[in-house]
Amino acid sequence: AAEAVERFALSVPDDRDTVALASWSVGVHSAQHRRRPEFPMRPILLALACLGLAACQNTTVPSVEVSDAVCRPTPNGRDLTGCYLTLTASTEDRLVAVSTSAATEAQIHAVSTEGGVMAMEEMPDGMPLRANEPDELAPGGDHIMLLGVTTPLKPGDTVDLVLTFERSAPVTVTAPVGTPPLP
Repeated sequence: AAEAVERFALSVPDDRDTVALASWSVGVHSAQHRRRPEFPMRPILLALACLGLAACQNTTVPSVEVSDAVCRPTPNGRDLTGCYLTLTASTEDRLVAVSTSAATEAQIHAVSTEGGVMAMEEMPDGMPLRANEPDELAPGGDHIMLLGVTTPLKPGDTVDLVLTFERSAPVTVTAPVGTPPLP
């Protein structure tokens, strides 16, 4: 702004106008310095506004912790097996898919008992997970079924399972092949 005033002052032909304009610009500049508080408030107000916005936002990223993963060895001559694990989600979520290179297909199965007969079926919409509560996939209950196992699985082998969730990032877990603990 001072450059603009100087350029304007130089282009005015009458010296009295130049002196008056120069006096006016000095007066405005001095008045601006007098109005400023001694302690700058703008940075403090800006910091308080940022803290207020940060407090209003939910920054929790959904996640799922996986523990106790194990896959059963494949029975002789069979190309299917079950895998078991415990999932603990930080927020309500859903296990929607499982994939692995150890089988042509992996399904999430629900087990139910009706009239003393145990039945198993795929959960096409996946398995709901409760917030901060362990959800078990265990022998005799819900589990992951591997179909079309490409190479027989024996104790000591491992199976990489990629778990896909509705809200949380996918999780890859390496499950040892062995006998799962009974519930």
